[in-house]
Amino acid sequence: MKPQIAALALALTGLTVSQARADALSLPGSVCQPLGGSVTAWTRGIGNFTNTSTANMLTVCPLERLYAGTYYGIDWAAVWVNNPAGKTTGCYLMRMDSFGTILESYWQKTTNTGNQALYYTSPMPYNGSSSWGSLAVVCNLPPGAYVEGIFWTESSHDS
Repeated sequence: MKPQIAALALALTGLTVSQARADALSLPGSVCQPLGGSVTAWTRGIGNFTNTSTANMLTVCPLERLYAGTYYGIDWAAVWVNNPAGKTTGCYLMRMDSFGTILESYWQKTTNTGNQALYYTSPMPYNGSSSWGSLAVVCNLPPGAYVEGIFWTESSHDS
């Protein structure tokens, strides 16, 4: 009976299921990959990407766009990382044009030890992505650090 009530409530408000979900997406850190070839010691767990080398490394995590071909962008994002004691882990949230040129980026970092969330909140400098461009998170991981996951909401309206 409850699914029917939810469907009726959506029908009465005129919202679609997509609008009711606020267009939220998430990815595990294991989708990330090394950027460049200087560091070769890394591992993927069930849900994370870990730097197992003795040097800092860059990793890139591509983000899916729900509205490719539009100028819609990200409203809000969080990257969950694990930062080793005495180190700094930081990530850029970036938007690129269709040729890979970086149009804008926003940096967050943590020096706190353990599981941490890096939040990217309004006002977003990249809301209104290039219509056929891409979005990514690029992290600087010190030895022993890892990306646990990424969560973001994509706007379904023009900026």
